[in-house]
Amino acid sequence: MRINTNLVGFEENEIKIGMALQPVFAEVDAKGNRLLRFTGTDKDAASLEPLPAMGSEPAPSTSAQPPARQIDLNDGPALQALVSEQYSDWSNVVMVDQTLIDDFARLSGDDYWIHTDPQRARLQSPFGGTIAHGALVQVLQSRMKLALGFEISGFTTQINYGSDRLRFPAPVPAGSRIHSRARVKKSKSWPVAPSSPWNSTFMWWARTGRR
Repeated sequence: MRINTNLVGFEENEIKIGMALQPVFAEVDAKGNRLLRFTGTDKDAASLEPLPAMGSEPAPSTSAQPPARQIDLNDGPALQALVSEQYSDWSNVVMVDQTLIDDFARLSGDDYWIHTDPQRARLQSPFGGTIAHGALVQVLQSRMKLALGFEISGFTTQINYGSDRLRFPAPVPAGSRIHSRARVKKSKSWPVAPSSPWNSTFMWWARTGRR
């Protein structure tokens, strides 16, 4: 599995394990918040500092997409056929700015300085600025709309049963624009709880990246 990084100024074939890097800082707002990225020591870091004036991208209109293939929840072979090593296309882009991070800190009660204090984070954080909460990045998946090409039908309601092996291998600095893609790693049906009428059917393998 490829882990998302904060590298800029590279072609994909230039990225090597153990390569020498230098920091690239970019101001992302009037408060002095900075986005920390990295480039090679042979690159012009100053030319990579400016960020394009872009925010979130709207989710694609459902009316503009072709009708999704309907797959019944009880059709085991059809569900199994969705398992693939191929990821979907990338979703729309979501901006993770300091305002969003601060709002989540107030909502969750997690106001640790590495998320909410840009000045202290600039001086003391190993990331050179504030970063988003891992839980915030997780819930933002709901804003990222994926064109999977199929929809599961044959049920009356659905619930979030939880996340297995969820990890946050790279920070999401304030000012990042993130998107995601996914694939079906496994299809399995089992009771959620004794005597429960609900079944959990899918195991997703999702990847979130920065743009």
